[in-house]
Amino acid sequence: VVTEDELLEYVKNIKTEKKYGYVLFRTLDYLNDVKVDDKILKTYYDAHKSEYKDPEKRKISYVFFKVSDFARKVTVSDQEIKDYYNDHFQEYNEEKKVRARHILFKVPVNASEKEIEKIKKKAKEVLEMAKSGKDFAELAKKYSEGPTAKKGGELGYFTKKEMVPEFANAAFKLKPGEISDLVRTEYGFHIIKVEDVKPERHRTLEEVKDEIKKKIANEKARDLAFEAARDFADVAFAARDIVKAAKNRSLTVVSPDKWFKKGDKIENMEGSNKVIENIFKLQPDGITDVIEVDDGFVVAQLKAIQPERILSFEEAKKRVERDYRMQEAKKMAYNKAKELLSIAVKDGSLKNAATSGGFEYKVSAFMSRMKPDFSMGVWGNQLDELFMLSQEQPFPDKPLEGVLGYIVCQWLKTKEPDDKSIQADIKKFRPALEARLAELYWTGWKKLQVKNADVEILQKI
Repeated sequence: VVTEDELLEYVKNIKTEKKYGYVLFRTLDYLNDVKVDDKILKTYYDAHKSEYKDPEKRKISYVFFKVSDFARKVTVSDQEIKDYYNDHFQEYNEEKKVRARHILFKVPVNASEKEIEKIKKKAKEVLEMAKSGKDFAELAKKYSEGPTAKKGGELGYFTKKEMVPEFANAAFKLKPGEISDLVRTEYGFHIIKVEDVKPERHRTLEEVKDEIKKKIANEKARDLAFEAARDFADVAFAARDIVKAAKNRSLTVVSPDKWFKKGDKIENMEGSNKVIENIFKLQPDGITDVIEVDDGFVVAQLKAIQPERILSFEEAKKRVERDYRMQEAKKMAYNKAKELLSIAVKDGSLKNAATSGGFEYKVSAFMSRMKPDFSMGVWGNQLDELFMLSQEQPFPDKPLEGVLGYIVCQWLKTKEPDDKSIQADIKKFRPALEARLAELYWTGWKKLQVKNADVEILQKI
């Protein structure tokens, strides 16, 4: 059972914000400093041979029953079109659509109240210009931070479901030519101008006749293609050879000059991953059932198997060099980071140590476990270590490993949440918070039992 005090402490912990000074040592920056020759690479290759495998590959032959090849055998009557229209009447309702432009002022996820107010103030100034008659498209080009800025904020026509609720609700209340007040969404502040409105309507049979005819014809052709593929599969199974079976029916057999591995696709065949997936389930000379792909149906046969093998040094040489360079560059980045950390700890200032060493020193935004500063590139357990830093222990014991390399950091400030915001979050997310905290306790208890007992995990379930 999770107590109220434990819940309070947990929420306080995840909402507490901290600021850090840091220096990033990117692994890629040291790649060119790594010295290599064939002897070094061969030694590395010999120690990591199992990592350089050429996976099992298979050769296939197949017959492709394309839907388009059966289209000429299909006819569609006017009565069929009319019946389809009546059966799918609701599908031809067109929702109300709005054509609009917008100006977006982005608000970062971890923005402070002060930063939000600053962005809002700027947005209000532009809103006043827009409502005073200034050219909206030109204002969007100049001030918008959205991807449509270059097009004057043009969004084209959209339905209410296609936009986030706050944006859609505001846009669909406006008449052509009207401009909204500031609209806040998860992306930031928007100013919206509606250019045109298309009211809800129902498309007539005459409008959709050709569309329906094409759809029915495609369904009929697809049925014919499946029947032909199914009949062929029966004959191929009986003959145990799709080449012989195809010859008797004047069908074309395709035998790609390629060895396929798991995950490969067949050229010019959408959905062919299903074919390759089924080929890897077959015994030698096995034949698949009918396999549906995007444009038709396929019956395939396994013709040969190339077993998994270890690549020779020459075959793997480029990969070996890449991997060796990354390994050594990572070591170099770590050693440089460790050296700077040692100097910073003695000096008491990472900024001074970085400046003296000629390294780029940065300061993070205030960040919490819920909203980390992505620019630091620290995740998982390393993020937990980062948040352990405090005024009492401003430096980590060793450089933190991030996405791009190693980070040397120093705690600078802590900003704790007020009781009001903690209580608000507990009230809003209590069930999820209690479940998460209980899960953490359970996971920690299991780890402790494994550590303190003679436990062997036979199978994870």
